[in-house]
Amino acid sequence: MGLAHPAGLISMLSTFVVGAGSAVLYLVGNRSLTPVIVAHMLVNLTIEPGLILSAF
Repeated sequence: MGLAHPAGLISMLSTFVVGAGSAVLYLVGNRSLTPVIVAHMLVNLTIEPGLILSAF
């Protein structure tokens, strides 16, 4: 899914790494989506405010 974020090479690579980490978390977490959802929420809460503020 890194290719779906065409904001530059670093953005695509970091998205790929986070996606791969999420896949590993899913497999290690006994194929439960709960840890993946929690991790995604934490990433959004950590990164999104900075992205929104950088737009101004």
